[in-house]
Amino acid sequence: MDCNGSSLEEKDLLPDELAESFTHFVLTFYYRMQEHPVNLCGIKLSSHAFHVLYILKEDPRGQVPMTELVTRIRRTKQQLSKLTSDLEDDGLVARVRMKENRRAVYVTLTDKGNEFVRQATASMVGAMTQFLKSLPEEKRTVIEDVTNQLTVLINEEV
Repeated sequence: MDCNGSSLEEKDLLPDELAESFTHFVLTFYYRMQEHPVNLCGIKLSSHAFHVLYILKEDPRGQVPMTELVTRIRRTKQQLSKLTSDLEDDGLVARVRMKENRRAVYVTLTDKGNEFVRQATASMVGAMTQFLKSLPEEKRTVIEDVTNQLTVLINEEV
């Protein structure tokens, strides 16, 4: 209840309050997902490493320039280079140099990397399914509606 006797669920948030609340939700969700590191086939990945793999999996080009990955994962070139080397050592990615410009380095998923991302994603979906099953139907319906609306909004931005 707020000071006017209204429940917080009934109260409309002002844009700044909504932004703060939504940001808190996203960060909390992100950090809770990090509490469960991806660990499949004896390979344990940090969230940054999985982020790189997921970017590579979702990119329609099939390969992403290292310079773009630096920007997208917000790490230094040195950090990304180390991360990429570790992923290469695990057989999940390969670096590709372009014939036209030998200085341009691209990163691509290997077959093993593709399978790893598929399995890791399936594992995350399984964990989320268990969480959602624990909720009452009315709460799942709300989550479904909000997820659908957010998906539409995000796709409009792209």
